[in-house]
Amino acid sequence: MRFFRQKQTIARLAVFLWICGALPFGGHSVSETDKGRARFQADFDLLWEELTESYPYLPYLREQGTDTDSIYERYSAELASVDREAGFADMLQRMFSELGNFAHLKLVTPELYRDYYCIYAADSGSAAEHSPGVFKSILRDPRLWAGYKAPECPETERDVATQSRYPKTAVHYYDDCKALYLQLPSFAQEIVDRDRSVVGDALKKYPEAEHIIFDITGNSGGSDYYWMENLVAPFGGRYEFNFRNFFRESDIYHEYYSDLEAQVVSGLEDAPAWAELMGLDRYYESTLVLPEEGSVPSPLNGKIRRWVLIGSRVYSASEKFACFCKATGWATLVGKRTSGDGLGATPVLILLPDSGLLVRFSYFAGENPDGSLNAAAGTQPDVICVKYTLPLTRCLELIRQGF
Repeated sequence: MRFFRQKQTIARLAVFLWICGALPFGGHSVSETDKGRARFQADFDLLWEELTESYPYLPYLREQGTDTDSIYERYSAELASVDREAGFADMLQRMFSELGNFAHLKLVTPELYRDYYCIYAADSGSAAEHSPGVFKSILRDPRLWAGYKAPECPETERDVATQSRYPKTAVHYYDDCKALYLQLPSFAQEIVDRDRSVVGDALKKYPEAEHIIFDITGNSGGSDYYWMENLVAPFGGRYEFNFRNFFRESDIYHEYYSDLEAQVVSGLEDAPAWAELMGLDRYYESTLVLPEEGSVPSPLNGKIRRWVLIGSRVYSASEKFACFCKATGWATLVGKRTSGDGLGATPVLILLPDSGLLVRFSYFAGENPDGSLNAAAGTQPDVICVKYTLPLTRCLELIRQGF
C-alpha cells in the first residue's frame, strides 16, 4: 500500500528561507557548535521518544516496509554536522518526508504557526473554545523559536488576508441537466464565516436546480466546522455519524485529553486487527449528530440530489466530510479513493524545548465504518472513475442518464 504525501511546497520554501537567512532562525555562531549539537541531540531524542510512545503509525509504517530504525540511526548520525537551527529544521523535514509525512507528521513552519496561533491562541480564536487548552499554552510558550512570530489577529485583518489566500467557491450551472456545480478549494477555519451563505446564494440564483455537485477533489482539509455548518446544516435533516478512534495511552493523552472517556481495547470483541499491530490499547467512540438542533431556521431544498466529487488530494477535514457522506448517504460520492486521516482530532503539537521548533502529528487512528484504518484506506467513492475520466465528467454522465 502506497503512502500518501501532503503537499510540502510551503514547508520547503520556509526551510529554504531559513537556510538562506531570510528568516531569523536563531543565529547561533560557529563558536557555539558543540553546545548546539548537544542541544539538537536532546531535542532529537525527545522527538523520537514522543514518536515511539504517542505517534500510532510507526508500527504500521514498519509493516509497510519503512525501515524506521535505519531512519533514526542515519539522522542521529547526521546531527554531528548540524550546528544551527536552519540545518536542524531541514534535517527534520527530510526525515519526516522519508516517513511519508504520514498522518500529519510535519515540522510546523512559520506560516503554519501563524494560522495555528490565530485559530487556537489569539483572544479572538474562533476554534479555541472547542480545543484542548494545551494548544494555547504551547503556541504561547516562551521557549518557542524566535521565528514563530505571534501575529495580530483582529477579525478585520484576518478577513482581508483570507480574501487573497483562499480562492472563493467557483459556481457553474448546467442547464441541460439542471445541475448546480460548486468547487470548494478549502475548508480552512479562516473562511468558515466568509463562505457561510455560499450554498444558499447559489440555490437562490438557480432555484430550478435538481442536482447540486460539491467538488472537493482539490481540497486538502482545514476545519470540520466548514462542512458541518456551511454544507450539511443548511439542508436540514438529522444525521448520525458514528466512528471509533484508537490510540496508545501516553503522556499526551493526559496532557491533551484527560477528560476523554476512553476504554481499553482488550475489552472489545470486534477490535480491528491493525489496532493490535500498532500497539493501540485505548479507544473512544464518537457520534456526530448533524445539524445541531435549532441551527437551521429555514432549511434549503432538502429534495435536491446531492453529489460530492472526491480524489487522492482529499485529506483531513475534507476526508471526514467524504466519510460522513459515505456512512450516512448524505451525498453520492464520485471519483477516486481519498487519502484519509480525517477521523480524528486536530494533530497534537510537540515542542522541542531547546531549539524551540514545533512538530505535529495525528495522535488518534480512526476506524472506517468497514473496520479499515482510515489513514491508510481513505474513503472509497460510491462510483469509481475509470482511468483518465474526470469525476465531474462522470457525475454529469450519471445525472444525464438518470442514475
